[in-house]
Amino acid sequence: MIRSNAFSEMLLAHVRKFTDPEQFLLETNSIVLNIGGLICDALELSEEAEDEVFAALRAGIKEIIREYRPDLHALLHQ
Repeated sequence: MIRSNAFSEMLLAHVRKFTDPEQFLLETNSIVLNIGGLICDALELSEEAEDEVFAALRAGIKEIIREYRPDLHALLHQ
């Protein structure tokens, strides 16, 4: 089981390593799909609940970007 602190550190490391917004988006989307898929499969969620899981993952990543990589956040929102 991944603890929330370990998961947060993994996401922070991911966010910190990028300078190219397009590459960041590609790899981040892959992470969201993989982690979200694992969560949804493990919990056998409905499609509606799956949508909520993916939305929550994306929102969390956006918050990390906004806080720790304002430069990347600005590039993504040009």
